[in-house]
Amino acid sequence: MPQNYIIVIKDITSIKQLQEQSRRNEKLTAMGELASGVAHEIRNPINVIGMVAQRLLKEFNPDENREEYLSITSLLKDEVTRINKIITQFLQFAKPLSVSNEEVKTGDFIEGIFRSFIGQANQKKINFRIDNAGDYAVNTDPDLLKQVLLNIVQNSFDAVEENGEVSLNCRKTDRKIIIEVKDNGKGIPEEVQSKIFDLYFSTKKEGNGLGLSISQKIVNQLGGRLSFTSRRDEGTTFTIELPS
Repeated sequence: MPQNYIIVIKDITSIKQLQEQSRRNEKLTAMGELASGVAHEIRNPINVIGMVAQRLLKEFNPDENREEYLSITSLLKDEVTRINKIITQFLQFAKPLSVSNEEVKTGDFIEGIFRSFIGQANQKKINFRIDNAGDYAVNTDPDLLKQVLLNIVQNSFDAVEENGEVSLNCRKTDRKIIIEVKDNGKGIPEEVQSKIFDLYFSTKKEGNGLGLSISQKIVNQLGGRLSFTSRRDEGTTFTIELPS
């Protein structure tokens, strides 16, 4: 007797993406709370050290080794200023964002991003282009979204060599506005891809590791999702998905 079989195939990609986004949100929240606590604990003693350094520069004039004295105290003051800057970044990351919504036309918005970088593109001989800007309407915070795109496009510029390519693309689905920033640069090594949104993780020698963490936090608070795909020596594509 012939037997009937029923095979059920379920695509769980979207479920896995939501789980990953939830995990990252929890991680960002924990890191933000840690950042806030650490920042408040060390700010007061650092400020005291800074005031002492200023007094040493203004009120003391040693008879011997004056140049060395001024060099050391100036270095101390500069390092205190640098630490205070890091603390300020910690607090900015930890505090909730103030989000305002207004209708944004993707065409004008992406053209504005393009104009912000075309000078740098020409200087570095990068082929920077818009594949599609669309003319879609999205309710979002234009200033926060601009901050995200400026950071991602700059990362793409840093990733490509002379004559490299960076492109902007925008498209619309039934429920989403999708903005992509694509480059053909060196790509993100596979072994560090899981850490790319972690606070203070950077693949750049001079990077502070805040840009992508803050960008993900912003996109999450805009009700969207920030993701990427990357292959070594083939390039990287960052994707911003926003509710339409």
